[in-house]
Amino acid sequence: MAVNVFFDTDVILDVATAREPFCDFAAKSLSLAETGKIKGFTSATIFINVFYVLRKLIGRDKALLFLRDLELVLTVLPTDGKMVHNALYSAFSDFEDATQHFTALQIPADFILTRNTSDYKESAIPVRTPEDFIGGRVL
Repeated sequence: MAVNVFFDTDVILDVATAREPFCDFAAKSLSLAETGKIKGFTSATIFINVFYVLRKLIGRDKALLFLRDLELVLTVLPTDGKMVHNALYSAFSDFEDATQHFTALQIPADFILTRNTSDYKESAIPVRTPEDFIGGRVL
C-alpha cells in the first residue's frame, strides 16, 4: 500500500525556485510521487499561494507551466468550510498551517512534508522535513 504524503507550500516552492540547500530533498520527495512510489497530495490553497509567489518571481506564464506540471504529480485537495472552522478553533499557532493540517486529514495523510515542522506541533499527522523523509528515516 502506498504512503499518502501531503506537500506543504515551502516544499513546493523549494523545487519551483531551486532554493538552496533545500531543493534537492524537496525534488526527490516530489519525484517519489511522480514515479508512483508514494501518493502525493496538496491543497488548492497551496496552489493559489504558490502561484502568487511564483508569478512575482518568474512571471505568470512560467508559474502556470510549473503548476500544470505539478498538477500531474500531486492530487489537489479542496479546503472547505469545515476545515477552516476546525483551523479557527484549533491550538495551532499558524492559521494557514492549521488549514493545511485539516485538509491533509481528509486523505488521510501518513505524513505532512514541510520545513516548518515547528508550526505543526499540534498535528495529528506525523510531520517530516523532506530531508528526513528521503534520508531513510521514514521510508
